[in-house]
Amino acid sequence: MTAGESATSSPIPRFRQAAAQLPPSLGCARIRELWDAWQRLAELTVGYDDLTDEAAAGHPRNPAVK
Repeated sequence: MTAGESATSSPIPRFRQAAAQLPPSLGCARIRELWDAWQRLAELTVGYDDLTDEAAAGHPRNPAVK
């Protein structure tokens, strides 16, 4: 994480935020909204996988604490 990024830009809080923004009833969601939500979750999943791989390799990223 660069100095200009906030702690919410790390994958885990972003994943939580994106999951919370999913419509309560996916059956009522418009196709585009559903696609966008799943796309955000997929991108965050890749970020989370990268984070866990780095941690397993001994190179964890530590978010800036404010």
